[in-house]
Amino acid sequence: MIDNSETRKMIKNILWDSEKTVDEVISILMDKNESDEKRRLIVRLLKSYSWYKLMKLFSREELKEIVSNELIIRSIFPNSLREKYKHVREILY
Repeated sequence: MIDNSETRKMIKNILWDSEKTVDEVISILMDKNESDEKRRLIVRLLKSYSWYKLMKLFSREELKEIVSNELIIRSIFPNSLREKYKHVREILY
């Protein structure tokens, strides 16, 4: 994950209904271990931002890992958005 002022602003925008701080979320997202909380945050980012914005948050390798994770993809709704990320996965691999 790329930690800069734009990243922090984007994360802050998705935390409107959460008591977590931006630093806590960045720490969770940078953790190499998989967790339900990390998956939920990633799904929230995928639902909230365009692919081009996500490229400012994550490296290309991280994005490849994200779209290859079936648990993440299955957690995305609406279905049309889920299908878009499946298509992205096909293109990247």
